[in-house]
Amino acid sequence: MTVATTHLGLIVDPDAGNCDRYRTILEPIVSDIEYAEDGREALALAIGRRPRFVITATGLRFIDGYTLCSLLRAEPVTADMPIVLVTGDTTPATVTRARSLGADRVLGTPCSSGALLQAVTLGRNRIWTPPDVQSTVLGSKLPETGSGGRVEQSSGRRSRFLVAAHRRFETTTPPIPPPPLVCPSCDRPLQYVRSHVGGVSARLSEQWDYYTCHRACGTFQYRQRTRRLRQVS
Repeated sequence: MTVATTHLGLIVDPDAGNCDRYRTILEPIVSDIEYAEDGREALALAIGRRPRFVITATGLRFIDGYTLCSLLRAEPVTADMPIVLVTGDTTPATVTRARSLGADRVLGTPCSSGALLQAVTLGRNRIWTPPDVQSTVLGSKLPETGSGGRVEQSSGRRSRFLVAAHRRFETTTPPIPPPPLVCPSCDRPLQYVRSHVGGVSARLSEQWDYYTCHRACGTFQYRQRTRRLRQVS
């Protein structure tokens, strides 16, 4: 079983306001929080950083929240990771679908502080049984089903091999030089600290650079692919 980073939580939501609200709620139980705006970025961060839990919205680009749940469950390094899915649709059919794809808890939005804290601290739902769904390389189609409705196994095995074989690491000498950046709060130069190099596969490699502000404005993350800087603590 993969050991999670107990001080780290992952929030997956394109709405910055939701991310800020969840961060405030979760500060008492985790000291570090990563953010992802789309499902592909979330999968890469979850595999590379192995957070204590994942909180995800449903309406995500590239990979929606439901598919993200199934992909996380299909990968050995994230199979035991607690997943909380937050949705505006909490009808019985939606909740059943989310649970069948791997979500441990399903919360309606807006969710209360108490409900969110309880959801992430309860951990994995051991009653959940993985569906017959295999992982896939991002950017390609999901595995096709045969005439009997069963998922073909070969593409799933290849995908898991590519994901597992891809090298992920922390470094201060990353492949892409971190750019000089200024703090968005005080306009002072930021201090480069480290980089996380990962992603889902060699074809979909990612690099996140981390900076701190000398004036204690916080810690910032720069995503090389999108060239976006955001505060993470």
